[in-house]
Amino acid sequence: MTTKKATWKRTPDQARRTIHRLAHLQEIHPQAAIALRAAQLYPTIGRHAARRYCERKGVPVRLYYLARQLAAV
Repeated sequence: MTTKKATWKRTPDQARRTIHRLAHLQEIHPQAAIALRAAQLYPTIGRHAARRYCERKGVPVRLYYLARQLAAV
């Protein structure tokens, strides 16, 4: 009998649903919405590109890191 190895990482779909729930709890600041979008794009475009996306939109990098941590919960 083989068992599936447990992993701590969420699938991109689970992260997307978490971000969707966070974004619709209440009206959020435009910078927070951009940071959530970058966190959602992270699995597709990668770490550096997601960070640069925030920087180009004028979002503090720390807000992006917070969005990444919230998406992982």
